[in-house]
Parts: sequence; structure tokens; C-alpha cells
Amino acid sequence: MTSGALSRPWRLGLGDASYLLPDEKELYTLLRQRVSYINRQGHSEAVLGGRVLLERLVAARRARTLRNALESHHQLIALSSCDEECRWQRSN
Repeated sequence: MTSGALSRPWRLGLGDASYLLPDEKELYTLLRQRVSYINRQGHSEAVLGGRVLLERLVAARRARTLRNALESHHQLIALSSCDEECRWQRSN
């Protein structure tokens, strides 16, 4: 990475913070500020470590969001199949 790229760590594909809950957004913001400060001090390894933490935070939230969506989808399928089974039993 070039020093120019390190001066713009948020343009390196860190991820979308919109998946985060309010308390996670606060943590994300604090980590981001800390990484920016470390970057200004010229510690590129620490900046990369901070970016990894931020990426993991966003990835963990995305995984929870996806898991919740899948669970809801499976619950809807289970409810609809139960509904069909109940209709079949009523008709017989």
C-alpha cells in the first residue's frame, strides 16, 4: 500500500456501516477515529490491524442480519406448510 492509500483508509472498501446497531455504530466510529489518529502518526501496521477490527465488526453484523433473515424465512415456510397441512386435514 502506498502512503497515499493509507491516508484514506475509509476508501479501501471497509464495508457499509448501515448494518450496525446503534451501539455498534458508536464502537465503529470510535475505532475509525482511532485508526485515523494512528494513521496520522505513521504506523501503517496498526492502521491495518484497526481496519481488520472494523471489517470484522461489520462482517459480524452482516452475518447476524443474514442469519435473522434466513430464520424468518424458514419460520414463514414452516407456518405456510403448517397452514396447508391444516387445510388438507380440514378437507378430509
